[in-house]
This record gives sequence, C-alpha cells and structure tokens, in this order.
Amino acid sequence: MEQDRRERKKAMLLGSFLGDAFVLGAHWIYNVKMIEARFGDYAEPQEPLPGSYHKGKRLGDYTHYGDQALLLHEYLKERRGAYTEEGWRDTWRRHMTGYRGYMDRATKESLAAFDRGEPRGSASDELGGAARIAPVLYWVEDPWAALETAVSQSAVTHNSAPSLAATELFARVTLRCLEDAAVELRQALRDSLSTMKRDGQDTALLEAYMEKASAAAGLSAADTAAALGQSCHAEHAIPVIMAILLAESDYRPTMQLNARIGGDSATRGMILGAILGARNGLADLPESWLKAVKRLPELD
Repeated sequence: MEQDRRERKKAMLLGSFLGDAFVLGAHWIYNVKMIEARFGDYAEPQEPLPGSYHKGKRLGDYTHYGDQALLLHEYLKERRGAYTEEGWRDTWRRHMTGYRGYMDRATKESLAAFDRGEPRGSASDELGGAARIAPVLYWVEDPWAALETAVSQSAVTHNSAPSLAATELFARVTLRCLEDAAVELRQALRDSLSTMKRDGQDTALLEAYMEKASAAAGLSAADTAAALGQSCHAEHAIPVIMAILLAESDYRPTMQLNARIGGDSATRGMILGAILGARNGLADLPESWLKAVKRLPELD
C-alpha cells in the first residue's frame, strides 16, 4: 500500500510537469476554432506556433509556469523538503531577474515589490503560484506542513485571497487523492471544500465556482470556454479546472480537453496533472508524451 502511494506521488509530480509541457503549443490561444484547425484533437504535445508568447521555446519545453515550478522542485530537492519563505523568495528572485522566457505581470510586479524591500510580491489572482503545488506535496511529507508550504510559496508571487484559496483547495484535493486512489473527484472536491469551511475559512467564492462548474461539466471544449471563460484569472481558471474534474477522470482525455478549451491551459494543466497523477498513478501518464518532455524533474 505504501509502495502504491509512493508511485502515485511520482505520478503526481510528473503529471503536473507533463500537463504544462503538453499544452505549450496551444497555450494562450483563445480562439478554440484556431486550436482545432491547427492541432485537431490535440493528441500529442505540440510546438508553439510562430509569434506565440513563448519565443524560443520548442516542443517538449515548459512554459514560464513550468520553469518556475521546476525551480521550486530543485530548491526543495536540495533541502530535502526543508522550506522557508525567505529562502524560496530569494531563490525565485535571483532566478527570475535574469529569466529569458516570458515575463508575465505577476513576475514583473513581484520583482518590483522585492526591489522595494517588500516580503511578498504581486497581488495577482492568477494561478501561477497554485500551479506549483506538486513539488511541495512531493517533498514535504507532513500534510499540514505541505499545505502551509503550498500556500506560502504561492503567496510569494500571487498574494491574493482567490489565488491562495485555489492553492489550498487544489492541494487538499491532491492530498485526498494520494490518501485514497478510489475517491471520486467530485467527492474529493466536496470533501476539501467542507474541510476548509469547517476550519473557519470563507469558502463562498469557491462554492459559487463549484456551482458554475457543475452546470458546465460535460460540455464541449468550445462550450466550456464560452460558459466559464478561458483567462488566467481565478474567476475563470478555478471553475474550468473544477468542471474538467467533474467530467473526466483519466489523464489523456483530461489534458486533451484542457488544451482544446484554450486560454491559460498551462496553469490548469499543471493542477489537473497533479491531481490525476496522485489518483491514477504512473500507468495513466502517456509514455509517448513523457518522452517528448526535455527535462522531467529528478525524483530522488
């Protein structure tokens, strides 16, 4: 049983990074008809199109979200899971100051905040910090410490209530799947929301997103995009992730649907990949997709 859990922890980590690399070709394309025309049913990882936001990236690379998650993974690996917010902030700042990939607003605002001596960065409600949960849950053994660390590392760059609520919710869902591989994803979401509410947190916004997601679950990619939105912001990203989890439970169709919905498919893919990896294990990760990724995280 413990061996099975260890294997699913590996799948959680690999599944999250694969979720980012897989959608690179379609990332930040908001026209679902263009995605379909260029990539069909999006059956394999794809190269970014000319003129995309990911200049210099090629098939098998990560977006800037995956690059930052890999940095966090290496930070935690070197310290065998020992984390401090100051240490992570300084590591992130040094790396991102000279980063040559895409610099989103949250990154620019965080760097500016640190230059002013502030301890935390942007107040973005996007899910770039929430997308980094897999390395935390892989290296930090104690579940309570893992939750605290997941939220802390997210707050370094995305210090807003919606972003941090999403970080905790999806970290809890992932941990729930690690505990019980047979759990239904709907139940894992409900259990995690209930636990947060019982702990005194205001979950009204997340519960409203869950209602929207339930109404949209099972829709086509185009209809999901129209019903819930495609942007990086919490109001769109959280219900889309929920709706996909309510409709799919296997890795391949989940990732294909996520890519075809368009918009910020990368943060969604990293969160979805962590959850499904934790639940379904390594056998559910397509081998040909993994082989296409240039730099998978080192596991030990």
